[in-house]
Amino acid sequence: MGAVLMAEIPARLQTPERRFVLLGSHGEALKRAFENNWQETANYQHDNPKLAAHRGNFGVCGGYGDLHILDCDDLARWNELEIIPLIPTTFTIESRPGHRQFYVTCKDHFQSGGLFDPEKTQTNYQGKPEYVHIGDLKAGSKDGICGGYVVGPGCKHPSGSIY
Repeated sequence: MGAVLMAEIPARLQTPERRFVLLGSHGEALKRAFENNWQETANYQHDNPKLAAHRGNFGVCGGYGDLHILDCDDLARWNELEIIPLIPTTFTIESRPGHRQFYVTCKDHFQSGGLFDPEKTQTNYQGKPEYVHIGDLKAGSKDGICGGYVVGPGCKHPSGSIY
C-alpha cells in the first residue's frame, strides 16, 4: 500500500506557481519545516512525487504565484478593529477556533512579517511596552524567495484539531 498525505492539497491551491513545504508528522513538528533551504529550494509543486509520498503535514508557501496569506491569530480583535471587511472575499480556513487563514492573490508584493494591534500594548520580557501580536503576513519577495508558510488546510494541529 502506498504512502498518502495526511491531508490533501485543496484544488484551488493546485496551480504550477504555488509551492509547498514538508512539515513533521507529530507533536510540535506538525508545524515545522524539516528540510534545509525550504525557502529557496526544498519547496514543491502540488504534483511533485516527494510531496505526494510525504506522510506528515504540509505548509503552503506565501509569495509564489502572487499568494499572500494573512494568518489571523485573534479573529475577535480583527473584527473589533474592522479589518475583516477590508479583506476581499477569498479562500479562507479556520486554523482553530478564533484563528483564520485568508489566502489572497495580489500582484503587489508585500514584505512578510508580524501584524500588531495598533492600540493595545503589553510589557515584554525587558519590561518595555510593545504592541500585541495579532497575526502574520506570509508573502514572498520580488526575487522569488518564499516569505514564510502556514500549515495547510486539512492538516493536523498539535492540539489534535484539524486546520
